[in-house]
Amino acid sequence: INALLLLPLIPFAFITKIFLHLEFSAIKVKIKEFAFFTTLIIILISIYLYLGLVLNTWHPGWVIFMLIPMVGLGYDQIIKKKKHPIVAYTPFVSVILFILIGEIFNAYAYSWLIFLLIPIMGVLSEKGEEKWNG
Repeated sequence: INALLLLPLIPFAFITKIFLHLEFSAIKVKIKEFAFFTTLIIILISIYLYLGLVLNTWHPGWVIFMLIPMVGLGYDQIIKKKKHPIVAYTPFVSVILFILIGEIFNAYAYSWLIFLLIPIMGVLSEKGEEKWNG
């Protein structure tokens, strides 16, 4: 039983090992990134719980968690100055629109057409991809 009390320390041991290999400035950047995304996740969980408990919209409410990878892509583009094609956002936007249109308008029979945006955007942006990748 006493050994079970040490289990929560295992992630800290791995984190410490990783941080020891990084330079001090890199550690500060990683801590800022961790704080940013942890805060984002806590805010999104709070919004999800509010939507579920107050408005009873548990099912369509989970769509807000699709913002996590979208914010990650935006973070890479804005902060780290990495280039991502706009097509990278299309699957997330398609799922969000599919669920929202299906739930709000009770139109799941037609909202699946939103998923056609993914190949359409891929074809339309294929020629302009060089512009996005630098």
